[in-house]
Parts: sequence; C-alpha cells; structure tokens
Amino acid sequence: MKKIQFMPKFKKNLLPPPDKSILIRALITGGFFGKYLPPLVLSFDKKALLPLCEDVSSAILCLSQLNAELKTKKGQISVLPITQFDFEAPKTLNAGNSATVLRLVLGAAAAHNIPIEISGDASLNARSHQSTIEALEHIGANFEKPKKKRINQAINPNQNQIPIVLLKSETKISGKIFRPKSPSAQTKSAVLLASLTAKQKATIEEKIKTRDHTERLLSFLNLSNDLINNFDANQKNLPPNQKPPKPIILKIPPCISSSSFLIARALLTLNGRLKIKSVGLNETRAEFLNILKQSGFDISIKKTALFGHEQVGQIIAKGAKISKKEPKKYLPISINEQNIVSVIDEVPILAVMACFCEGKSVFSGLSALRNKESDRAEQIFNMLKSFGARVSLDGDTLEIVGNKAIKGLQKGAHFIASKDCPVVSSSDHRIVMAGAVFGSVVENGCNILNPEAIKVSYPNFFKDMGLN
Repeated sequence: MKKIQFMPKFKKNLLPPPDKSILIRALITGGFFGKYLPPLVLSFDKKALLPLCEDVSSAILCLSQLNAELKTKKGQISVLPITQFDFEAPKTLNAGNSATVLRLVLGAAAAHNIPIEISGDASLNARSHQSTIEALEHIGANFEKPKKKRINQAINPNQNQIPIVLLKSETKISGKIFRPKSPSAQTKSAVLLASLTAKQKATIEEKIKTRDHTERLLSFLNLSNDLINNFDANQKNLPPNQKPPKPIILKIPPCISSSSFLIARALLTLNGRLKIKSVGLNETRAEFLNILKQSGFDISIKKTALFGHEQVGQIIAKGAKISKKEPKKYLPISINEQNIVSVIDEVPILAVMACFCEGKSVFSGLSALRNKESDRAEQIFNMLKSFGARVSLDGDTLEIVGNKAIKGLQKGAHFIASKDCPVVSSSDHRIVMAGAVFGSVVENGCNILNPEAIKVSYPNFFKDMGLN
C-alpha cells in the first residue's frame, strides 16, 4: 500500500516516458519487417529510457522469443530483425499485460505465416480479442478453433481460446477491404501489418477515426507491399560492393497519455505549473487537451517539430491563481461515442477533472472501457465514489456532478473530499494514477493498494509526481 498525501504545490518541468503506443509499433514492425529496411534505431531522451515500462518489455520479450535481437543503451534501441520465419511448431509467446503487443504480433506473424501460441497475464487473457481474430481471418489468417481444453488451455469468459493459436495458412494473406464493426486502432494495425506481404495492402474503412500511429510509421519507413513483393528481385540487381545503407533513426516522443496525469495535477493545484517539451501531439491522441481547454482550464500548446511523421510540441499547464474573488469555475466535460475513441486512455483522469467542474459532466458510450485492463467504467465509478464525489453509472453512461461534495477553497487544501481517507483498490495502471492525482489535491489524500500497477506504462510516475 502507498499513502498519497495532499501536496499544495506542483511546479515542474518534466519528461514523461516514451510513447509506448508508438514504441511498441516500431519494435514489432522493425522486428518482423526489418529485413526489408535499413537498420532501424529507435531514439529518445536518455532520461526517459530506463526503466522500460512493462508493456514495452513485453514487446521486446515476444521478439526475442522469435529470435530477433534488440540492443539497448542509453537513449537508443537498435532492432535486429527476425531472420527465420519457417517454424513448424507454434512458437510460444508471452504478451504480458499488453493488448497492443498481442494483437500486433498476431498481425505481423500472419504476414509471414509464422505459427504462434500467444497469451499474457490474467488481465490480458480475460479480455476479448475476438474482433482482431475475426479481422485477420477475413484476410486469410488461420486460427485454431476453440475446442476441448488442453492441459495448458482454457476458454476465457469472453470466449477466447487461451493461448490464442495462429496456425500456418494454406492461402496467402489478401489485401481486402476491412470495415471494423467497432473502432479499434489495435485491430486496424494488426490488419495493416498482416497485409504488408499481400499483393496489395488492405483498405481500412473506419466510421470513426482511430489513432493512426501505424499508418504514420509505415509511411515514414517507406514500408509498402511493393517494396516487400519486389525485394528479392531488387536485391539481385544491386551493384557489387554496395555500401550498407545508413540506419533509419526514429525519435520516439514523450507519451501524451502519461502526460495527461501530470497535466491534471498541475491544473488542479493553486498556482500549479507544468511544462513538457517535445511531447507527442498526434491529433488522434490529443483530444483531451481540447476538452480541458473548452472547460476553461489554462493549457497552452505550441507545435515545434516532427519526430518521424509524428507531430510534437510543448505543453504548459497552469492551475488557478489564489484570489480573494470567487474560485475559478470550470465548465462540465462531455464525452460521447464520437470523441471517446480519441480519449480512450484519458477517461479516468478526465473523470477526476470533472469532479472539479461546475455542474453535471456526462460520459457516455463507455462500452469500450469494459474491455480494457479492467472493467474501467466500473473502476472509475468506484474510485470516484471512494473520494465522496457525486457520481452515478447507468449502463455505459457515467454522470458526475462537480463542486457539491467537493468544494473549492482559497487557502490550504485546494479541494476537500470525504472525511475518511479513500482507498484506491484497482490494479489497473490508469485507475491507480488517476486516483493518485485525486489524492494529491484533496485534504485527506488517499491510499493506493496496488502502486506497482504503474509499471505497466509509467514506472517513474510517483517520482515525477513528487509522491515518493
């Protein structure tokens, strides 16, 4: 258990960890398709590298289990790709807690017709991966069908066979049109990677745009069906004594989702201030900044550069100033089926922010949150309730009434929650971090039962928050 105490000050310049969504995609793409590319080097600020979060470590483990090599030193990971694809028996892989790793590895393995058995921890195994399996089957992948349990196998509550078994396919992957039944960047990415070895790439027709890191990565690397299909012929035509190509160096920006908790901490602190440089500002990931600005929170954004094909920039977040006048009031927050895809990882911290907004905030369309690392909709409700917030959960709609049970003050504690010290009992990393932010800005603080959960995405979170 970790005790989180109220902290009246928060003025920092911070460097959150590398964006794991981009980094995992780059690792898997480099590991499975690196033979078609110059050497790939992934680069980031030296201070942000160690320790690696558990999800990135899971990607590295899966690649190493397929005999890829990754050389890590301060500020860089060099990817030496898989060289053998003709495995007869399925290779056993462990994706840990990461659905991104599991689903993208399925797609990349399908591209090369590599048989694999893949599973993860209890949380990942309990999640449904059926939409990814069906999407890959649609373009020609061959999965073992659920049947009687083997000794090392179980059928989870979501009807997955665990481990998921990708078999060799007698037919080649085809670049068909894929129309997702529900928005999923991970399933889309799995299809894009799987179809790279097809005669033509798959066409994705999304009703709601999801994060596009995979598309940007493939474009930056110039990795295409034409390149792969003509690779062997082009290699034969190279002149003798051809100089080896220069490495491709891809900078990985600090993670915008990890930054959201730090930003919230600054905004909820009287005279708080946070500055983050070169953070990822991909338009499919930064919607929560727009939502908070619309509510009246003080956030300034300056675009500064491109890392690969990813926009990066500077964020400065400022809390309300101490004043003898009425406390700063913020407008309620609205989340719905149209914008939730762009803030899927920030909903827990946005729910915390809603507790400090005037009036009723409504978060609807939360069905996707029920298939995350936990039933995240239920976990958010329980966490806010423990702090004394006025919150209700009806189906997939969460309603939060701010500034009632939680009142703004001009001196001392910025906000007061319940009289008792709340307990955050979740093992979901984003619920833990959201609860820690809440505890740090209320008088009685809180207790975190599973502080180690942060290692999944942000190992230095408590240190950066000043909550050691």
